[in-house]
Amino acid sequence: MALARKPVCINDFEVFAKEKLTKSQYEYLRGGTEDEVSLNENINAFRRLCIRPRYLRDVSNIELATTLLGAPVSCPIGLAPSAHHCLVDPADGEIGAARAACTAGMCFTQSSFSNKSVLEVAAAVPTGLKWFQLYVMRDEQVTMGLIRLAESAGFKALVVTCDVPVLSRRRTDVIWPLVLPSHLCCGNFDAIQSASSSTSREADTSRFFSNVLIHPALTWTMLERLAASTKLPIVLKGVMSADDARLAVKHGVSAVWVSNHGARHFDSLCPTIDVLPEIVAAIGHQVEVYVDSGFRTGTDILKGLALGARAVFIGRPVQWGLAYGGSSGLTELLDLLRVELELAMGLSGCASARDFEPGLVFRRSCCSRL
Repeated sequence: MALARKPVCINDFEVFAKEKLTKSQYEYLRGGTEDEVSLNENINAFRRLCIRPRYLRDVSNIELATTLLGAPVSCPIGLAPSAHHCLVDPADGEIGAARAACTAGMCFTQSSFSNKSVLEVAAAVPTGLKWFQLYVMRDEQVTMGLIRLAESAGFKALVVTCDVPVLSRRRTDVIWPLVLPSHLCCGNFDAIQSASSSTSREADTSRFFSNVLIHPALTWTMLERLAASTKLPIVLKGVMSADDARLAVKHGVSAVWVSNHGARHFDSLCPTIDVLPEIVAAIGHQVEVYVDSGFRTGTDILKGLALGARAVFIGRPVQWGLAYGGSSGLTELLDLLRVELELAMGLSGCASARDFEPGLVFRRSCCSRL
């Protein structure tokens, strides 16, 4: 392996994963769309932000515990949904990820296109906060089947993804098409025994997210009907504008999740850390605000929290942690991020989120307040 020492940062975990996985597997997980401008900007945006710390403050006890939709978590770091965890952790897949999140006291969000079903995850990891990410399908029966499955498994929220109305084209998928092992399936679709022939055994990953499945006409009216069909709170994921955030609140969502899908589906999008402040300003404290895309260090996470997010969610790093050592490898990665966040808060003079103030984060290019 290229990495002959213990990983000390998220990038180290990725180096290990790159060595372990096949080229097509790694590029499927790593890649973005088109020229990958947004993929790179998600990372680079944090370098344009700097922190102005406050000193002579008591930071002997850093308080990280918070709540998400009323449920207690030990830390404002969560696991974003991503498909096919069994690619990197063949034995446990999403079960391993949920177990690591539970051990860390963090929120786990399971993808619609997970290899393990929510029933399998709930049976193996009965405790811990678990949310279900939902794509709205063309077939309403499939959508309702997924919702009922999440409800029966005891998941506590539906994370409705709104930012993939049509399928994108990733060049990496064309150059290095991913062929899933024949034994892998989309467990949730098998569990509801619907559309299994087109969702559980496809060889080309693009067909998992094909236009035949995901509904291209998801509207605010449809979202309202969806919310009325369940008692679970709705978290709207993929919000990238203040106007849509206001509409989300108007249509009764319980939380807004700022995300550009890790730049996997549309290029030339703004980095989420750049649009986060205007979205927070637009809706204030009416609903909780979460954010993902590009967060790789505890200092990145501090910036997201200081700019108004209640929690920061990580996507690709979850896969890198599982590739490194399954559930225990991911636990190690999550512990690393927690330590980095604690250090960043202490060094910036923030013992808790109550100490965040408008002057804490500045844009490096002009040193003007955000």
